[in-house]
Amino acid sequence: MALLRNQADALVKVQSINKDALEEIFGVWEPVEGKIVGALYNSDTDGRKKVLLHTNPAGVITGLKIAAVLTGAKEAVLVTDAELNEQELTANANMVKLPLTFEYAGMVNKTAHRQDLLLSLDQLASMAAKLLGEVPGVLLALDEGELSEVSADTQLDSLLREDVRGAVIDHKFYSRESLTGKTAWDIRGKSGVIHTITESQCVVDLLKKELLKLREKSCGKCVFCREGLYQCSQIVEDITNGRCKNEDVSLAKEIAEVMSYSTSCTLGDDAAAPVLSVYENFADELDAHAKRKECKKGVCLALTQIYIDPAKCGGCGACAEVCPENCIESKAGYVSVIDGFDCTRCGKCLETCEKGAVVKTSGRLPKLPNKPTRVKGAKVETKVETTAETAEKKERTGARRRRSFGSATGGVKPVTAAVQAAEKSEPTAAVQTGTETTETTVTRTVGKRKRVYARAKSSSDNN
Repeated sequence: MALLRNQADALVKVQSINKDALEEIFGVWEPVEGKIVGALYNSDTDGRKKVLLHTNPAGVITGLKIAAVLTGAKEAVLVTDAELNEQELTANANMVKLPLTFEYAGMVNKTAHRQDLLLSLDQLASMAAKLLGEVPGVLLALDEGELSEVSADTQLDSLLREDVRGAVIDHKFYSRESLTGKTAWDIRGKSGVIHTITESQCVVDLLKKELLKLREKSCGKCVFCREGLYQCSQIVEDITNGRCKNEDVSLAKEIAEVMSYSTSCTLGDDAAAPVLSVYENFADELDAHAKRKECKKGVCLALTQIYIDPAKCGGCGACAEVCPENCIESKAGYVSVIDGFDCTRCGKCLETCEKGAVVKTSGRLPKLPNKPTRVKGAKVETKVETTAETAEKKERTGARRRRSFGSATGGVKPVTAAVQAAEKSEPTAAVQTGTETTETTVTRTVGKRKRVYARAKSSSDNN
């Protein structure tokens, strides 16, 4: 187990060993006209294995030298976007008489290195360990932890916590069941990072984020990779927002199945893995989002709603006090009501309610009151507020919004009880305007309703 330490002994040993002896250890390799290229896989969006260039530079150079001798390549190149100690790496390469150059890039241009042999950094370090007669392990990292070397026969299931229901490895989604029996050797190479999926995480939301990672790193030169990633990403975005159509899930699968054709690097090869693996291992969760508009984990906010359970609410109003949008209508001793239209699902009311009356759910809501109703058995105290208290309350909670709806023509005021009473009664007096007036009545019949209008007529009108 020496991949993460500097293998200086291997660098010394490779200087005195010939090609025949190397072929006994590593077998016969095909000749290479170009160079030996050491780099990370393009689809490795984690980039943890770049640490080998700092912790084990001797092992990386030894691996490049072994590959150069076995293939007949005359020089080597390291491709990376990490900061390097070029002086140390160059000194190690000079020890074994290997011309070495550096190329600073985030991805390997496969077209430019068409005649070269591409080897990953951990492959090179493993070759150095094998030269020393050691059995190299596999580099793995769990979530945000550091890389560690484990035995190749390590069961992946033994590395996972009890609350883990799956994992994402090299952009492929595994359920806990599909990981049973798999060893570290089965997922060797590439990133080596195991991103766990806990019970509280939504697979569809993680799928959306995984596609965005690949889109950010994609160079966009391959049509299938570029367009396929974009279309699948948009479909998954629509699924999490509740805007997808019934056929969108099968359409995303069809697109993913043809994405690996005519791609130029490992990123294009793995670009379809997220969609296809979710379709294979988490089809039920995907269908719940797409067809029933449900996110059982409560992560996809567009498919999530928050309401107040009338049976649990004590009418304390604590939820309304913390609501940043002032969308909770409350009153002491009354069941609070949330305006779902304005609610942003921030969850502050969930954390505040001590009775657990605020509920976050997905799917259909139960039948709820549309205005505050009195809590059963609650004694409501009437409090007369002073002007200062009223002003302070308005400043703290903000004025409640009132929605008014007018007719298409606008400007029509609602008919109040006072107006209706005035219409039914007989006119008694005319309006005094400073001149002698007489009263004239006009009767109009509209449908079944009869309205009487009084109009004041001045003496000047008779003239």
